Amino acid sequence: MARRLKIEMPKFHVLFSTIDLFDVANAFGIGKVLDGMFSCTPRNVQKMSEYFEQGNFIEDGKYLNKILDLRDTMARYGIMPCFTAAMNLLGCEGNFAQDYSSKINKSVFEIIKSKMKEIGEL
Repeated sequence: MARRLKIEMPKFHVLFSTIDLFDVANAFGIGKVLDGMFSCTPRNVQKMSEYFEQGNFIEDGKYLNKILDLRDTMARYGIMPCFTAAMNLLGCEGNFAQDYSSKINKSVFEIIKSKMKEIGEL
């Protein structure tokens, strides 16, 4: 549907929110994304975008997979509290989770930190 809208209504902007398929959507010209994972993975997004611009979909996909790996790790412990940890590790202070979200413990914080180092964000 998004691809069809892009063709039939070029001034209509589609915000894509299925991060797992973002590289495919991007290949069809749908380049606007509505997903917080790109906020906490700026280095990977930069590299992913550079490779996409070059038409190198293999390398583009590798960086998207790194972002998805972090997302999957966060999903094990609570997306929003782990997103807060990731943003804090990037130097963005504050709480990015809902008020009612539980806080993560130190061991989960270290898991997120380790994963962010592994994927090249820290």
